[in-house]
Amino acid sequence: PKPKPKPKPKPKPEPTEIKVQGTLAYNETTLSALRIRTVDDVRATVGEPVTIGQTLVVFACPSEKAALEEARVAHQAAKVKNNLARENFIAGKFDASQIELAELEVEIALSKLNRWRREVSQCYVTAPMNGIASAIHITPAQSVNQLSPLLNIATDKSFLLELWVPQKWGAQLQEGSTLPVKFKSLKNPVTATIKDIERGTSGSQDIFVNAQLRWHGILKPGDVGTATISKDKQ
Repeated sequence: PKPKPKPKPKPKPEPTEIKVQGTLAYNETTLSALRIRTVDDVRATVGEPVTIGQTLVVFACPSEKAALEEARVAHQAAKVKNNLARENFIAGKFDASQIELAELEVEIALSKLNRWRREVSQCYVTAPMNGIASAIHITPAQSVNQLSPLLNIATDKSFLLELWVPQKWGAQLQEGSTLPVKFKSLKNPVTATIKDIERGTSGSQDIFVNAQLRWHGILKPGDVGTATISKDKQ
């Protein structure tokens, strides 16, 4: 008897989902010291939001602040002297030249006051944008040199997971749809929202996808996340 032909192997079922690894990327702005200073206070926390104009770092500037207070007192004294000169001029005790001299003293005192206001304003580092404090490089009482990094700010819109997805799974990808993503440094998966899809030419094997994530302070640029793409994902 002839041997029975071996049955043809059943085709493997198509997977209902795939896992794709991507790299985390986001842009940061580093704020640096403009001159040698001593840090008095840090008013930012890694992972917490910051708003434009918010004071993030305060430097100890004893000489500048003392000079500012002295300039305030001198300006106030010049104003009082000017008012008194006007009263004496009206009473006929002073002539016009004495009024002009008093007014000049007020202008000089105001110029010095504004100069020290500018100097003291540099003792405060403020946020140039809305975002997240993504790194802090200083502590109170620390001395910093000119151009030393103080802290980093990243914006929400720049937290992206860059993925290359096989072309045949392109039908499952839509801008605005979400993907679960797992990072080794996080206990639970996070949700990423697809922001951009670059499908490329018909001969391309992969699709480039940018997926936006909510901020997680543990994550750093270059961290690898694994996204799950399901066939029924819309």
